[in-house]
Amino acid sequence: MDWSQNIVIMLDGKTLQKETAASEKHLWVRLTKLCNNNCIFCLDKESQDGTSIPTREIYKQLENGRADGASRLILSGGEATLHPEFFSIVRRGKSLGFRRVQVVSNGRMFAYPDFLANAAAAGLDEITFSMHGHTPELHDAQTRAPGSFSQALAGLTNALNSGRFIVNVDIVINRFNYNVIDKIMDYFIGLGVHEFDLLHVTPYGEAWNHKNKVFYDIADGIKFLNKAFAYSRRDDLFVWTNRFPPSYLAAFPELIQNPLKIKDEVRGRMDLFDAFLKGDAELPCRGKRCDFCFLRGLCDDLFRSKEAADSGSTAALRVPASGLSAAKRFINNSLRLLIVHGSSVDDMNLSPSAFPAGAALRFELADYSGFTSFRNRLPNKNVTACAPDAKQLEAVLSATGVTPALELNARGAPLIKIEFNFVKKHGIRLYNKNRASLAESAENDVELRGFFRGALGKSLKTENIPACVADASQGLQTWFLDFEALDRRGGIDMQKLADSFVMNRYYIFPFECGSCAKKNLCPGIHVNYCRAFGFKPKPFAAAKK
Repeated sequence: MDWSQNIVIMLDGKTLQKETAASEKHLWVRLTKLCNNNCIFCLDKESQDGTSIPTREIYKQLENGRADGASRLILSGGEATLHPEFFSIVRRGKSLGFRRVQVVSNGRMFAYPDFLANAAAAGLDEITFSMHGHTPELHDAQTRAPGSFSQALAGLTNALNSGRFIVNVDIVINRFNYNVIDKIMDYFIGLGVHEFDLLHVTPYGEAWNHKNKVFYDIADGIKFLNKAFAYSRRDDLFVWTNRFPPSYLAAFPELIQNPLKIKDEVRGRMDLFDAFLKGDAELPCRGKRCDFCFLRGLCDDLFRSKEAADSGSTAALRVPASGLSAAKRFINNSLRLLIVHGSSVDDMNLSPSAFPAGAALRFELADYSGFTSFRNRLPNKNVTACAPDAKQLEAVLSATGVTPALELNARGAPLIKIEFNFVKKHGIRLYNKNRASLAESAENDVELRGFFRGALGKSLKTENIPACVADASQGLQTWFLDFEALDRRGGIDMQKLADSFVMNRYYIFPFECGSCAKKNLCPGIHVNYCRAFGFKPKPFAAAKK
């Protein structure tokens, strides 16, 4: 069928290989707070005090990481290779059973053949060289360390010639180099590099101190970025992106970073988040930096969630059926929308009479057996029930006073087209479910524009579908507090909040959406759908004044 075409394109062997690698549980460990470069965009500058992390502390992190199931170890700094016990740390990682030990480095120490040989003997598997230019002038202007290009280049050449390591290059894209990224990549490809990580400059440390020198206008930069991103479609190259806003990558959806990256970013800044959640300090980066930050959406969600959790009051709440009793403090007369998800009605541990009569109810259950009886005991007038398939839809339709919704997925899509008149007659809403991964989206979703071509896009009621795909879209999703983002004491758990954000709020608006007259009424497209299928919007013309 026409809506399956892009699955083949997006889930080719290279994409699957990258997705597997990105999903592998890994442990990042900082070895030092010092560096022999002085990069103008360094996000870590404020924490550098010229010291190395005590080896015993590092060993403890390694042991905890392995106990937690991490199989890949990534060493960083500062500059990791400056740690006096670097080789011992690598050996310790290998002895604990890490499948691969990698270091992210400016590469200068590897210019010394003995250092490279000792790293190999210790068990180092992979070296990522941070190279931000293809000439001494361009690279050294950014590192502010004369001679750093020549030394790093010698290290990279040594590593390549040894045949012992996986060698790749990361490039921080900023105003110095954004218009020559393709030339930088060409230079290193000529040396034998076949893997690149393209990093988006972030508003921390030196980058923010020199924001007028490192941040560039994306409206001008996108054409240069796209030239670099196009290298990802060469069979002989692997290209990754790091911290890039997904809207920059609408033309290359396979490069949108695995959303698990958000959890890595949270782990890297837990000291800031912990201080904020304890009430000890505000987030120091909050404000003008947010416009440039990869975590903006998550932090917006954090502020709203914390306010609701602290006050014990929210207008909308999403909660698992088995957690209704635990969430009772939020289920009060101020609640206007309650979303309940789970396996079945039997999971619910709250009496129907306890539901606030003034709240709209939305059920997202796998099994609706017994739902009719349960519905009859509810005092609420506004009730929606979302069915995962046609069988469960029958159970929903047997209940009175319920707005029926049906999950739009690859298994049920052909039947929906056949039963178009039935769906329309019963006012059944079609909702596009968010998926936890690219593979899950590719397996279960339909290509929306192909499916809604013609009458379906103009006649059927829909949810969570862009306005340029289905004219009858229900518009923006109501913000809700996700009860599963809270810890046992009722406070915010940052890792759980990150999971919730990815599933419920991580939406994309490609650049073309900026001129769309319906943008303010459009949910956008979920990140994993876009990664699996791509999404090219067809904006409605801006309303004429």
